[in-house]
Amino acid sequence: YVEDSTNAEALFLRNRLRNSLLPVIREVFPGYGKALLSFSEKMGMVSRYIEEDIDPDLPLRKDGEGGYRITLDDFNRIPPLIRLQCLYRLMAPSAGIENRRIPYRALRFLLFRPLIDKNGLVFMKKGYYLQIKDHNLFCSRRIVYNDKNSYFIVLEGEGNFNLKQNLILSVRVEEKSGEKTWLPCPLVSLPLIVRSRLPGDSFETASGKKKLKSLFNSWKVPETLREVIPIVEDRRGIIFVLGSFFGFADRLNPSRASSMKQVVNFGEKGYSFSLSHTGVV
Repeated sequence: YVEDSTNAEALFLRNRLRNSLLPVIREVFPGYGKALLSFSEKMGMVSRYIEEDIDPDLPLRKDGEGGYRITLDDFNRIPPLIRLQCLYRLMAPSAGIENRRIPYRALRFLLFRPLIDKNGLVFMKKGYYLQIKDHNLFCSRRIVYNDKNSYFIVLEGEGNFNLKQNLILSVRVEEKSGEKTWLPCPLVSLPLIVRSRLPGDSFETASGKKKLKSLFNSWKVPETLREVIPIVEDRRGIIFVLGSFFGFADRLNPSRASSMKQVVNFGEKGYSFSLSHTGVV
């Protein structure tokens, strides 16, 4: 046989495990090999039981796009192990590869508490987006929905996005110029979410948290426009409200505004946001 010349090099993790860690394990736990084989056999039985006896009974429903969804009532009533299987099954069609899985530790926070019935994103990682809408939990690889009463878009980068009432949101990476709402790249953690308002929305102001409804009331926004004005947020909450196109102001989170003063340099590139009507991009 031929031995790989790199087997003795500590550059590679596999070599460090083989040459440094395993000898210590053998010395301290001489029977570790048999123990691992036994553990693997037991876990294999558990896995087969789940696949053969539990999987067919998961409370999942097919949706119109080849994936699955589960009602929040069903998800909240089932035990953690079954929840985990439901989450894996929800994600599999979106991934396009059946065995591509998010690590357990990333999903753990969804297993031991009830989910609140509120439309929006509950989890995003590695291109998976778990969201709640109309009392259902489902997964998508890219979220763009626009119905009679709302829209919800996940931005992974530049592009033009259809909102409501023939409006197009244009997002570009460029230097700050003109009157466009602009965020420097160091302050943007993709993906960003652009959506219509949700019940209970609030955002930071210089004097503390304020309800979005109160802001709209102070601007005297007509009810017909309140579902149209874009809200831009990330994992930390609402970044700004894009109201200038409608004759109001663009309200930027003051903590982000303060950070902008610290990071913006001459020639700094960032994400600009502008609205236009269809055909006038």
